[in-house]
Amino acid sequence: MNKNITKLLSVMLVAVMIVLMIPFATSAASDAEQITSLDQLTTGKYVIATTTNNAMSVWASNWITVQSVTPANGKLTGVADSIVWNVTRDGNTVKLQDSSGNYIAPPSSGNKNNIYTGEYSWEVSVSDGKFVFAATNSSGTEYVIASNTDAQYGNKFRAYKKTTAADTVKYPSQFYVYKVGGTGSTPVETTPVTTTAPVTTTAPVTTAAPVTTKAPETTAAPVVPETPATDGIVLSVDTLGLASDSYAAGTKNVGGASFEYIQMGNYGNGLQMRDKDGNPSRIWNTTAFAKPIAKIELVYSDTKSTYDNPNAVIFTFGNEAQGAAYTTKLSTAAGVKTYTITPDAETYKFFKLEHDLDYSMYWKSITIVFADGTTETTAAAPETTVAAPETTVAAPETTVA
Repeated sequence: MNKNITKLLSVMLVAVMIVLMIPFATSAASDAEQITSLDQLTTGKYVIATTTNNAMSVWASNWITVQSVTPANGKLTGVADSIVWNVTRDGNTVKLQDSSGNYIAPPSSGNKNNIYTGEYSWEVSVSDGKFVFAATNSSGTEYVIASNTDAQYGNKFRAYKKTTAADTVKYPSQFYVYKVGGTGSTPVETTPVTTTAPVTTTAPVTTAAPVTTKAPETTAAPVVPETPATDGIVLSVDTLGLASDSYAAGTKNVGGASFEYIQMGNYGNGLQMRDKDGNPSRIWNTTAFAKPIAKIELVYSDTKSTYDNPNAVIFTFGNEAQGAAYTTKLSTAAGVKTYTITPDAETYKFFKLEHDLDYSMYWKSITIVFADGTTETTAAAPETTVAAPETTVAAPETTVA
C-alpha cells in the first residue's frame, strides 16, 4: 500500500515539473499611435476619439457608447478592446465595425438623426490631422458622425445631419484617429523555468482494467431547415412571435427568410409601430427572398382608425440587406385600411420598412408578394377599401410609452 502511494506521488511530481518547464506568453495591453493623414489610414484596427478625448466604443440601442481616453504625446497606452474599431479602407471610404462585430450606418432614408447597424461606406476626409466621417442617404440627407455633449446623452455618438452638427460645440464631429499596434502590443515571452532532473520511479504503476463503456446513444434526427416560401410571406404579431404588452427588438425566421426588427409592439391591435426618442420602428430581411418582390400589401388594424398622414412609412428595396436601390413612401388616408407598395422593378430580394411618424400606427398584416406568384396564407383576407371613408376622430392617437 505504501509503495503504491510512493509511486503515485513520484508520477505527480514529474508531471508538475514538466508543466513548469513549458514557457508561457503574456500579452501586454495594446498601445495606439495617432495618425494625421489619409495615407496612414489603412485597413486595420483603430481608436477613434473626439478632440476632447471621448472615444467611440460599441453600438447599443441606436447610439455609439463612449469611453474617455488620455493621450500623451500622440499615443494611447493600455487601450481597452471595447474602443478598438476594425476599419476597412476602400479609396476615400471606410467601413466601421465595433469590437462587438457591429458595422454602423446612417439612416438609409429620411432626415432623422440616428445610427443603425449594417455595412456602410463612410466618406472619410482629414484636415490638420482631424478626421471627419460623412454620409449621404437615399433621400439626399447629408450626415456626419458626431458626439452629443448634452448632459442627458453623455457624449454618445450617432449620425447627425450636417445642419444639426453645424453647432460644433454641442456636436463635435472632428476626430483624432489612433492606429493600434504600437509599442507594447507585442506579446512578451517569459524565460522557461529550469528544473532539476526528473525523479526516476521504481516500477511502472499498474493500471486498472479498462472500464467497459455503454453503447453509444442514438442521436436525434437532424433538424430540417424551413423551406423558403416561393409565393410570399406574411408578417404579423403571430408570425413574428411578438410577446403581448411590450415593444421588442429581435430576429425571426418567417417563410424561410430571416428578418430583423426594432421597436415592434404587440398591444392587441396588430403590429404597433412608433418613434421612441428618435428610434423608429423598422423591419427588414437579412437573407435574400426566394424570389424578387412584386409588391407589398398592408392591412391596417381592425380596431384602429386611419388618418391623413403623408409619407408615414418609408420603404426601401435593394439587392442586399438594408440596401437602397429604390425608395418610396406610403401616405395613409382617413378611412382607408388597405395599401399597396410596388417597387420600380421586379428584381429586388431585400426590403426595409421604417415608421416615419410622430405617433403610433397599427398594422394587421404586411404581406410581401413575390413575382410570378400569389400569396397563400392562413391570415384573414385583406379588407377591400370602401368608397365612403369611415368617420375619424380629429386628434391623432397618442403613442404608447
